[in-house]
Amino acid sequence: MSDEIYLISLVILGIWGIRNVFFWISLWQLKEYRFDRLSSHLRETRQGRGLLINPKNFLKIILLFSFFPIFLKLNNQGLFVFLVFSIFLLDFIKVFQEVFKKKLRLPVLTGKSVLIFGTVVVTLGFLFFFFSRERFFDLLLIERLIPLLIAAIVGLISFPSRIYRNILVDQAKAKRFRLNNLLAIGVTGSYGKGSTKEYLSTLLSEKYKVVKTKEAQNTTISVANTILSLLDQESEILVAEMGAYKSGDIRELCYMVRPKFGILTAVSDQHLSLFGGLEKIKKAKYELIEALPEDGLALFNGNNRSSLELANITKKKKVVYFTDYQNTGRRDFDIIAGNIKVERFGLTFDVFFGERKKALLSLKVKLIGKHNIENLLPAIYLADYLRLSEEEIREGLGKLLPIKKTMEPLLDQKGTTLIDDTFNASTASVMAALEYLKIFPGKKVLVLHPLLELGPEAPKDHYQIGLKVGEVCDHLIVTNNNYFNDLSKGAKKADDSFDLRMMKPEEIAKFTEKNVDSEGAVVFEGKEAGLALSLIKSKKVYH
Repeated sequence: MSDEIYLISLVILGIWGIRNVFFWISLWQLKEYRFDRLSSHLRETRQGRGLLINPKNFLKIILLFSFFPIFLKLNNQGLFVFLVFSIFLLDFIKVFQEVFKKKLRLPVLTGKSVLIFGTVVVTLGFLFFFFSRERFFDLLLIERLIPLLIAAIVGLISFPSRIYRNILVDQAKAKRFRLNNLLAIGVTGSYGKGSTKEYLSTLLSEKYKVVKTKEAQNTTISVANTILSLLDQESEILVAEMGAYKSGDIRELCYMVRPKFGILTAVSDQHLSLFGGLEKIKKAKYELIEALPEDGLALFNGNNRSSLELANITKKKKVVYFTDYQNTGRRDFDIIAGNIKVERFGLTFDVFFGERKKALLSLKVKLIGKHNIENLLPAIYLADYLRLSEEEIREGLGKLLPIKKTMEPLLDQKGTTLIDDTFNASTASVMAALEYLKIFPGKKVLVLHPLLELGPEAPKDHYQIGLKVGEVCDHLIVTNNNYFNDLSKGAKKADDSFDLRMMKPEEIAKFTEKNVDSEGAVVFEGKEAGLALSLIKSKKVYH
């Protein structure tokens, strides 16, 4: 009988093991194969901690350590076999539940993921067939080794990956050095950098041949690939988005890009747990400004406190841009947006160039949320600085459309407004989306994937989000229970009867379709919220 149970256990372990390999590879992919980001997930989120600390894992570890005492005392493995088989059976059932509910996590098919998967399978096979001692003990040990083995392989692969990366970077530096007439513009910040890059590239394309980094590709290797594959002798301007997860990342990008202009959109506690403090984030972002040449130009966001602080200490030639949300008539910045009118699917505003007494009046864009003007102002300033005419600037603004999954408006079958802001949620983006919701007279719902990598500031930030939600929305739906208590405290501080609930994607889709009509709106924030949005039949407002 033991042989039959062993064979069944072997099949079950094979299915569960493959599921585990897929899961851990996809998680590493999501965290960009970075140990610091994965560590932050495992430490700071309930889902991450649950991967390591849960009853089944605890029992598996106890069984591993107690195997030999059990074996010696009982002179048989009956109890051990029964417990191992029972645990594997529960794991097997979980796999089928994930498949049935379409929650099975699969990695994106890339050369790296295929290499990791193949190496794991071969290594586990080698361990199983050549070092087998006690069959059920081996099965349990192999199952426990899977995440550790994948972590080791990721670590080993990082060395040749780093060599390949350095080769690409050196090639990109050499090519950029040869393009003496190319004007490079770097854009960085805790949020808003992707939108600013897109808006700036669109406006400047009215007059120049512009190359930009694609979508959110802002790492060293992706910027190097942009330089090597897209730049040529006819390219006039390069707009490079620059991301950072640690000190020195932006400095390295600047050595390669050699920007003359630098835009610092904002500094916040996004990725605080990776940097270890707001001052370290400020210093990392400021590396772009430090890298500018003597005749360069630095642009700072006057609406962001940390960005303004950095502007005040810089010795470089600088421009501070400011969005006058309250329409106070301020003119004490280099470029100001005022007379802002927020519409359901657009914005109208005026732009004033400070001491120059120049103005661009009644500018219109098909963007939603007045916070987007902060991302437009540096683009408008540089377009004017680089001698685009007013007509060219207006033409460029007219071509702007919401970036995919970044405050992108959709309509469901009833005409309800759905806002897809699922690409990369931050405290600032959530607050901005909530501000936009105020224009709707009907029911307002926020579907939120609680934020990540905020470090010790996470409880406070989620409390503030809850407070704002309680003031603006009728319902808050979260996709997991991370920081649920903090969100609840904030929401109930604003409204002690506020409706806060956690739901699965299918439940979220049904709830919003049933409870929100064409007078209302639903904002979907973060990647998990996107799962619910994908289940709702909708169409784009702008095609």
